[in-house]
Amino acid sequence: ALMPQSTSSRIIYVVVPFASCSMPLFFLTGSIIDLFRIKSTLTRMQADKINRTFPARSFALMLLSGISFLGFSVACIIQFNKMIFGDLIFGAASFGVLTLSAAIFSMRKKICAKEKY
Repeated sequence: ALMPQSTSSRIIYVVVPFASCSMPLFFLTGSIIDLFRIKSTLTRMQADKINRTFPARSFALMLLSGISFLGFSVACIIQFNKMIFGDLIFGAASFGVLTLSAAIFSMRKKICAKEKY
């Protein structure tokens, strides 16, 4: 409803991975909010939870958005003559999600909680 009309948004191998990105995105947002809520030093349980969940959630988002962008690219090649302006917007959104998820995944080492001795 928020996206303009697009032919690629009607293809199942493009839409299903793109829509599936909502779950890892939801959980990744929860992890980021948890990071900002921590006011004192981390407990071991909090650190283990961050180290365990953050990379997995960011990788799942990157994987699903990559599959969606790959499906969009294939749809562009197969149905090039049927593409409309909405497809350009859909492709840009798909590429944006892929880029941001790759950036978050690459920062996992900086966000990793380490123990001080």
